[in-house]
Amino acid sequence: MHVTLRDGLLTLVFMSAITGKTATAQDILASTGVSTRSYNYAEIQYLTNVDQSNPFLVTGLVDLTRGFALKGQYTNQREKLISDSADLTGDARTDLFTLGVLYHNRLRGFSDTDWFAEVAAGRLQLQVDTPLVKITQGVLIGQVAAGIRHTLTERIELEVSVDAVHAKATSVTNSSTDLTVSAIGIYRVMRNFDIALSINEVPSTNILGIGLRFTW
Repeated sequence: MHVTLRDGLLTLVFMSAITGKTATAQDILASTGVSTRSYNYAEIQYLTNVDQSNPFLVTGLVDLTRGFALKGQYTNQREKLISDSADLTGDARTDLFTLGVLYHNRLRGFSDTDWFAEVAAGRLQLQVDTPLVKITQGVLIGQVAAGIRHTLTERIELEVSVDAVHAKATSVTNSSTDLTVSAIGIYRVMRNFDIALSINEVPSTNILGIGLRFTW
């Protein structure tokens, strides 16, 4: 019997936390389209090697005051469960929302580099629907992250981060904590718009992503 539910769930949990950490943003400088390290953007990212029917992640980041920003993420995905038994073949649906606070500051001695730290929490709702099994399960998500953002050229920005993600099902005592590493490259294609290319190393696989970001 081959059911990919556990791997799919863990991948989604870590994907959601990580891909969000690796997201960066740029300001608009007049009409030049020059990239700077801003913390205001809305982004939709397509995850290229995730086995889901809706592999999109939506992220929003809003600068609240000097050094602090509010960050939210949402994803709604479906996964096909495949089994040798028809009674265990069906669908799994996952809804995930996280909300966090990010602090950022210029790295002393490096005018082109910021360091940042983030704390976030959220909930993943899992629904399994097969002829034999019907499950609704909540998973609480807690996460901390730290990383750096570096302006490489006027149009290119790089970011690397390390994340610790803790997941705990609400109806059982089991929980897990994993470290993940991610990297992203940002390219300013035109005023207000960037393209993001990311790679995220999660425990079971590497998740590749491409995103379009609107920055203000």
